[in-house]
Amino acid sequence: MKYEISQQGYVDFLNSLTTAQASIHFQNFGSSNRYGISVTSGVYSTTKPFVACSYINWSDLAAYLDWCGLRPLTELEFEKSCRGTLVPVPNEYAWGTTGITTNPYSLINNGAYDENISANYSTSNGNAAYNLTTPYNGSINGPLRAGIFAGNASNIDRVTAGSTIYGIMEMSGNLLEHFVTVGNPSGRLFTGEHGNGELSTSGYADVDNWPPASSLGAGFRGGYWFYYPWYLRVSERSGAAGTDPTRYNSDGGRGGRTAP
Repeated sequence: MKYEISQQGYVDFLNSLTTAQASIHFQNFGSSNRYGISVTSGVYSTTKPFVACSYINWSDLAAYLDWCGLRPLTELEFEKSCRGTLVPVPNEYAWGTTGITTNPYSLINNGAYDENISANYSTSNGNAAYNLTTPYNGSINGPLRAGIFAGNASNIDRVTAGSTIYGIMEMSGNLLEHFVTVGNPSGRLFTGEHGNGELSTSGYADVDNWPPASSLGAGFRGGYWFYYPWYLRVSERSGAAGTDPTRYNSDGGRGGRTAP
């Protein structure tokens, strides 16, 4: 996926499930930290459809990907997606350099399809959502629209767009993402099988050799909107084998599919 799962994408998923299935993949977090999903009379909606979706735990992501016919990505694929076949640069971010902007952003068209950076978009260093640009309890206080940096009028190249070598967006910053880890035996059982569009009766992913709902075998990579810049580095692995089924305002995700 070029972009992290959006709130509208997650709403579409919830609205396709039975009431019981949807209820296990949604928790009402109100409107804090740019989260806009709510449910009324069994119908889910969001006030921030284009903003990346937070509060997604491993069980939620796995179910979403099974429903989509996609699959989770491994942490090795995370690194390959960032740098391709280029020689690694020590301490690099997803855009291939060690430079990152440090000034807090201001937004225009807040929450809309064309939400964009109106102040402090860097024209020389990598742009990313993290603690200096989208600080906790700052004016933004949450993740940004998926793909926001590439669509800025001041964007000149991969670096300022915050893009990986393949044009994949927000692999450094915005939301911490779940990946299958190589850091424990459960993760190493993963065979890359795709979802088939169907969930178990209870609403969980049911693909062989995916990490279970408990998240054992999954971990986190990429950093997020209110954390320190070093956690955005491509080779940062402090949470790579972290098992945590809790939903946080820092956590989102994306999936992939193996080419024929």
